[in-house]
Amino acid sequence: MKKMISLLFCILLSFAAMAQQMGAPKYDDIKKVVSDPKSAFYYPELLQRYQQGDSTFTIDECRHLYFGYVFQPEWNPYGLRNSETKYLMQLSMPDNLDTALAAIAKAENILKNDPFNIDVLMIAFYLASSDLVNNREKAESFNNRIGIVLNAISSCGSGQSPEDAFYVISISHEYTILSLLGFQLKSQSLSGGCDVMELQENDYDIEKLYFNVSKILEKESELFGGGPKKSKKEKNQKSNK
Repeated sequence: MKKMISLLFCILLSFAAMAQQMGAPKYDDIKKVVSDPKSAFYYPELLQRYQQGDSTFTIDECRHLYFGYVFQPEWNPYGLRNSETKYLMQLSMPDNLDTALAAIAKAENILKNDPFNIDVLMIAFYLASSDLVNNREKAESFNNRIGIVLNAISSCGSGQSPEDAFYVISISHEYTILSLLGFQLKSQSLSGGCDVMELQENDYDIEKLYFNVSKILEKESELFGGGPKKSKKEKNQKSNK
């Protein structure tokens, strides 16, 4: 498992370094184009390429894929937790090939319904690239998918201020990124639309990281606060009926 963390730390740093800084996602614009079958960013086509491990994604495509997921009916900001996911999260290196291949199959099944689950992608990458399995094609596919997610998140900013925050569409992505970077969480608070992660002392002298969770908060409000907020125009139309 230490080998996996080391490998993925390198992946995270390399993709973060290459990612073009494009700022906050423009959700209204993203929603429009990912819903248009004539668009180059039409969501079903982007998702299909992603699930196939396409290595040719541009930064724009990474962002439209990742942030466009919030407009898909299957989006769940809390991820999907089931017995197979728990099994994979507790897994160290299997002791035989059949067990390793079965674990990869479980991971692929989970990713059909939870495609941006970084933890599951990392485990699948670790297994596929291990000496036991040594399936370069599968390993590269998982690696490419990890890179696409990290590219999208890191393209938003450095994470070191609210204006330069990492935007995430899953609660788990915050903690996964902290773990990959080797940071230990000291405390957590919510300020505006950001989760503010105060860090324990670290080699980078970074005191806090900011994760913008505005879309997750909107979803929470929709689920637990009586539905999405209605515009003044919609309220007036309803009252006039």
